[in-house]
Amino acid sequence: QDIITSAVLSEGDESSVEIERTQKDGTVQRYISRIASERLSPDEKMARYGIQIFQSALIEHVLPGSPAEQNGLQAKDRIHRVNGELIDSGSFKTTIQALESDETLNLEVERDGEIIELGLTTKTDGVFEGISFTQPLGAVVSIQNAEPQPILLENESFSQRTQLKTGELISAVNGQEDIGTQLRLLMEEDPEAEVEITVLPAPSWFSRKAGNERKLTVSVIDIVYGLTNTDNSKTLKIRALTPEFAETSGLKRKDTITHVDLQEATVALMEEIRSNRIGETIPIKVHRPSVLFGFYQKESTFDAELTVDSVQRVGVVWAQETIFHKQKPADIIPYAFGECIRRSTEIGKILGKLVTGGISPKLLGGPVLIYEMTTASARMSFYQLLTMVALISVNLCIFNLLPLPVLDGGQLTIIAIEAIRRRPVSTRILENVQQAGFIFILGLLVFVTFNDVSRIFERWLP
Repeated sequence: QDIITSAVLSEGDESSVEIERTQKDGTVQRYISRIASERLSPDEKMARYGIQIFQSALIEHVLPGSPAEQNGLQAKDRIHRVNGELIDSGSFKTTIQALESDETLNLEVERDGEIIELGLTTKTDGVFEGISFTQPLGAVVSIQNAEPQPILLENESFSQRTQLKTGELISAVNGQEDIGTQLRLLMEEDPEAEVEITVLPAPSWFSRKAGNERKLTVSVIDIVYGLTNTDNSKTLKIRALTPEFAETSGLKRKDTITHVDLQEATVALMEEIRSNRIGETIPIKVHRPSVLFGFYQKESTFDAELTVDSVQRVGVVWAQETIFHKQKPADIIPYAFGECIRRSTEIGKILGKLVTGGISPKLLGGPVLIYEMTTASARMSFYQLLTMVALISVNLCIFNLLPLPVLDGGQLTIIAIEAIRRRPVSTRILENVQQAGFIFILGLLVFVTFNDVSRIFERWLP
């Protein structure tokens, strides 16, 4: 995030980057490099360095019966190289999907501190290229092992059927805490089988009391629906499309697929077609809702087609690896002060780019955006919420110190002028300045609120 921010705010200007590089003999050396960010294509709105973060290809889970399992890959393996080329999780996925048919790759894998070599033969699978749905396909793959997982699905019939409430946490499946792994194995065996789960109350500001956990017996498929916010009782709605796919298919965002191959559209049916009908073109029936009572878009129902494209897969789930750096208690306050200075400097650069036109005023947000960002941070973790509150506080501090009337910065400016002139500013001038400042602040509030509403409206429209 710091790299992205630096690239945007220092567009065209050289920055000093400190690089740490491990040599072939194991020694570590550091270099200072000068680099300038720029817009890498005419269509881009923001400058960037062209640097992609390296995310280690650490395996969390190997899917049963997959090529990865058949070729000896295991959980906690770390893949370093493919065919001699250094890779991370992102470049590994790109490499696999670029293959046109089943191929055997030579892997360099770290296991228990030792480097071993394995061969890996990929497998052809199906994918709906260029389109994604609000009901994710293959959602069980995204369930993590690291910590208790929250129930995301808000659905009355689901809650009545399972006795699970939105926000509650599942901490174990059949007594095992590796929730993601257990559910993937159980989905392969029997999705309708009932298993015992341990449920914790939804997180609150207060610590969770011992003994509040409860045991429930729920089907595997219902657990997956709850953890991945997949409501199988609803039809499939299109979440996003690539411009090329939208142009060739005639589909739009928020279109609803009601029938697939003359059957009622469900997540399970789409997953079955994706896996078993590779290369085929599937007829679908689409419902397009009206927008603004039909003035912007009229309600319609029409026929379309989806093609199941082929893609190469190996069947691994990547682990999310987070590295924490400890700070000594004596360094906490200096570190926090340094962060405030750094964030304040960034805000100053943003204000400068707003004045010069380097950043569009349309990116400014108001109360609605603050609410959305704070809510999203609170859902992630308490640490993220504190970080967001601190960032908002720094923003408000800098804004309050701007030399604008009715703000503290404006009052300080008037005091400074009076000190230089050695006589007070006339009351009439002060009143006019205060009125102008009030009108400006009110206009700014209306403008940023308009931006907030516009963003919501854009998300609402197809």
